[in-house]
Amino acid sequence: MFASLTFWGLVPLFAGANLRLGSQVRALVLAALSLALILYLNPLGGTWLAALVVAVHLVLQGAERLDGRARKTLIWAAVAAIVVNLALFKYLPTGGDGWVATIGFPLGISFLSFRLIHVLVEFDRGMLPKMTAAEYFLYAFFFPIWIAGPIERVDHFLKGRAEHVGADDLTMGANRVLWGLVKVFFISKTLLPTLYGLGQTPDAVAVGVDSLGVIDTWRYLLVTYLILYCDFSGYSDLAIGLSRLFGFKIVENFAFPFLATNMSDYWRRWHISLAQWCQSYVYMPVLARTRRPNVALFSSFFVMGVWHAASPHWILWGMWHALGVTIYRYWDRFRRQQLKFVDTTHRGYVLAANALTLAWVLCTGAFTSLHGLAPISTSFALLGKAIGL
Repeated sequence: MFASLTFWGLVPLFAGANLRLGSQVRALVLAALSLALILYLNPLGGTWLAALVVAVHLVLQGAERLDGRARKTLIWAAVAAIVVNLALFKYLPTGGDGWVATIGFPLGISFLSFRLIHVLVEFDRGMLPKMTAAEYFLYAFFFPIWIAGPIERVDHFLKGRAEHVGADDLTMGANRVLWGLVKVFFISKTLLPTLYGLGQTPDAVAVGVDSLGVIDTWRYLLVTYLILYCDFSGYSDLAIGLSRLFGFKIVENFAFPFLATNMSDYWRRWHISLAQWCQSYVYMPVLARTRRPNVALFSSFFVMGVWHAASPHWILWGMWHALGVTIYRYWDRFRRQQLKFVDTTHRGYVLAANALTLAWVLCTGAFTSLHGLAPISTSFALLGKAIGL
């Protein structure tokens, strides 16, 4: 969507029309315009997801008239259907003449699926805010967050809208969009790849990992991480800036993660909306059932991994992060009990903690950068190269 010239031609027209709309009709018109844009850019996939959005709305209406077990069964059957739908499209092979290939990959399915699950679970918990049908469809179809998130919560989405779009909204939104474009299309896709050493791009490493030395390996991992960060955070900047142009203040998704001094801190700064979603709908429910924090933690990161892609590379990415958070938790407990004299605010401690945290995070690039390019054994070989093996 963000790479489409048609999209960027329509944005000013949509924003101009939005300025002239009254608050009573803005939600309905923005929802309709968003859906029209989605269908134009992704006709079959967009139609499929639009049908899913309508189905969830009908489920919510039906559940309003039920209570007890029947109500809960309907809600959780809808959640299961969304999960199955996501798995069918995202994790089954898309080649050949199958129905997935015929429909095409529905753009935005991952973020939409998690938003719809959020709506259903909050309804089941009795925490879903009151909203009109137009507000529901705007939340579901709002085009700035359709492709790249963040996973905006419906209560925050409704509270973050302005009655009138002012000059500050337009200025700040345009600046954020410009910065996002620079990060995604210049820094991430053009500038940073030139920092790879000769013959050290992911394609080259996939077939020639044995030629890397320790320094070359860490440079590769650093550049890989910077590309991923600028790409992910840049798309979030685009979503946040576009939303602001239409009078919506949506959640921040990245908060300078490279400043983190431990892995728990890192996940309060990286892909914040995904981390919070998994905390609410994976970590806390699993913890409540098992009373085992580590089981809940690894379950959450497993979901994060397969949400990105159902591959051993992304699953191990999640497990590596879960292991890092676990190690930090045990260390922090030991430090508080046995090493009370350690000053965690001292500059030396902060710098060392930051360096160790980033080193651990950089290692995940051994998995993600080789997804679809090399077997997982190559990823472990790359990690071995990082420590001189």
